[in-house]
Amino acid sequence: MNKRKTPPWFYLVLFLIPIIIIFVIEISLRTFHYGINLEQWYKVNKEKIILNPDVAGRYFSNTKNFPQSNNDPFDIVKSKNSFRVFVLGGSTTAGFPFSPNGTFTRYIRDRLELNFPDKIIEVINLGITAINTYTILDLLPEVIEQKPDLIILYAGHNEYYGALGVASTESIGGSSTFIKLYLYLTKYKTFQLIKDAAGKVTKLFSSENNNTSGTTLMAKMASEKTIKF
Repeated sequence: MNKRKTPPWFYLVLFLIPIIIIFVIEISLRTFHYGINLEQWYKVNKEKIILNPDVAGRYFSNTKNFPQSNNDPFDIVKSKNSFRVFVLGGSTTAGFPFSPNGTFTRYIRDRLELNFPDKIIEVINLGITAINTYTILDLLPEVIEQKPDLIILYAGHNEYYGALGVASTESIGGSSTFIKLYLYLTKYKTFQLIKDAAGKVTKLFSSENNNTSGTTLMAKMASEKTIKF
């Protein structure tokens, strides 16, 4: 007795079904505004945008009240007469502990305004406390889309203990390829749903006491005192 051959389209349908299910879930979650908005920019009004105050949710999963930037607004459509500067980095860039008026970006803006009075000077501070260059690498493509005349990076001192660093409480491993994939997936609501569910399950079985009140965020981020070579 001859067995019936499975038609080729069967395997195609088998492959497409999970993709369609994930697509429907993603559209549904976006429609009902599930979770946190992790898009890079937030529209303040018809003319201005700022760095999304919740964008740090991409990098902080185990930290309550994750940090924000200084919320410097800039034009959605860049003026022809504008000189636009983006500054990226950690707590020093953000101006800790004298933010926002004590940040070095304010001095850069003031100096540029003095030297180029005929220009519209935009100095946008994107500094976020307790981040490292993984965050900068993630933010940079959309920063470049905003047509900057100058980009300043002030970073390097949070590489181990900053968000997603190998010795950080937010570490997800030492593979840069895996971390880049993780950051790519955080932009999808379906992944956010899976991550939230996994976090709740982990908390049920966790007996750690995370009472670190009175310490800085950077101190809370350090899970390991020694770094293995």
